[in-house]
Amino acid sequence: MDKKIDIPAIHEKDLKQVLSDLGILEDLQEGKLFCVNCCKLITWDNLFALKVVENKLVLFCDEADCVDNSTEK
Repeated sequence: MDKKIDIPAIHEKDLKQVLSDLGILEDLQEGKLFCVNCCKLITWDNLFALKVVENKLVLFCDEADCVDNSTEK
Protein backbone atom coordinates (compact mmCIF):
# COMPACT_ATOMS: atom_id res chain seq x y z
CA MET A 1 0.00 0.00 0.00
CA ASP A 2 1.41 3.33 -1.03
CA LYS A 3 -0.71 5.67 1.05
CA LYS A 4 -0.93 6.13 4.79
CA ILE A 5 -3.64 4.00 6.37
CA ASP A 6 -5.60 5.29 9.33
CA ILE A 7 -7.72 2.70 11.12
CA PRO A 8 -10.18 4.14 13.60
CA ALA A 9 -11.75 2.27 16.48
CA ILE A 10 -14.54 0.37 14.76
CA HIS A 11 -17.97 -0.43 16.10
CA GLU A 12 -19.33 -3.75 14.84
CA LYS A 13 -22.21 -2.02 13.04
CA ASP A 14 -19.68 0.02 11.00
CA LEU A 15 -17.31 -2.83 10.17
CA LYS A 16 -18.62 -3.59 6.68
CA GLN A 17 -18.26 0.03 5.63
CA VAL A 18 -14.74 0.30 7.04
CA LEU A 19 -13.68 -2.92 5.29
CA SER A 20 -15.21 -1.61 2.07
CA ASP A 21 -13.38 1.70 2.45
CA LEU A 22 -10.12 -0.24 2.94
CA GLY A 23 -10.84 -2.30 -0.19
CA ILE A 24 -10.94 -5.68 1.54
CA LEU A 25 -14.66 -6.34 2.05
CA GLU A 26 -14.97 -8.41 -1.12
CA ASP A 27 -11.84 -10.41 -0.26
CA LEU A 28 -13.28 -11.22 3.18
CA GLN A 29 -16.59 -12.31 1.66
CA GLU A 30 -14.78 -14.48 -0.91
CA GLY A 31 -12.52 -16.21 1.62
CA LYS A 32 -9.29 -14.60 0.45
CA LEU A 33 -7.99 -13.15 3.72
CA PHE A 34 -5.79 -14.92 6.26
CA CYS A 35 -4.49 -14.21 9.74
CA VAL A 36 -0.99 -12.74 9.61
CA ASN A 37 -0.04 -14.72 12.72
CA CYS A 38 -1.36 -18.26 12.11
CA CYS A 39 -2.49 -18.17 8.45
CA LYS A 40 -6.03 -19.27 9.39
CA LEU A 41 -8.77 -18.12 7.02
CA ILE A 42 -10.39 -14.91 8.29
CA THR A 43 -14.19 -14.99 8.44
CA TRP A 44 -16.87 -12.69 9.85
CA ASP A 45 -16.97 -14.95 12.90
CA ASN A 46 -13.26 -14.97 13.73
CA LEU A 47 -12.00 -11.52 12.65
CA PHE A 48 -10.38 -10.04 15.76
CA ALA A 49 -8.19 -7.12 14.71
CA LEU A 50 -6.96 -4.97 11.84
CA LYS A 51 -3.54 -3.39 12.16
CA VAL A 52 -1.00 -1.59 10.02
CA VAL A 53 2.46 -3.16 10.18
CA GLU A 54 5.24 -1.62 8.08
CA ASN A 55 2.60 0.33 6.12
CA LYS A 56 0.73 -2.88 5.27
CA LEU A 57 -2.75 -3.75 6.50
CA VAL A 58 -2.78 -7.09 8.34
CA LEU A 59 -5.57 -9.06 9.99
CA PHE A 60 -5.65 -11.22 13.10
CA CYS A 61 -8.10 -14.01 13.93
CA ASP A 62 -9.53 -14.67 17.38
CA GLU A 63 -7.23 -17.56 18.35
CA ALA A 64 -5.63 -16.87 21.74
CA ASP A 65 -2.05 -16.59 20.42
CA CYS A 66 -3.18 -14.31 17.60
CA VAL A 67 -5.09 -12.05 19.98
CA ASP A 68 -1.95 -11.78 22.13
CA ASN A 69 0.27 -11.11 19.12
CA SER A 70 -2.09 -8.49 17.70
CA THR A 71 -0.89 -6.09 20.37
CA GLU A 72 2.81 -6.91 19.89
CA LYS A 73 3.52 -6.79 16.15
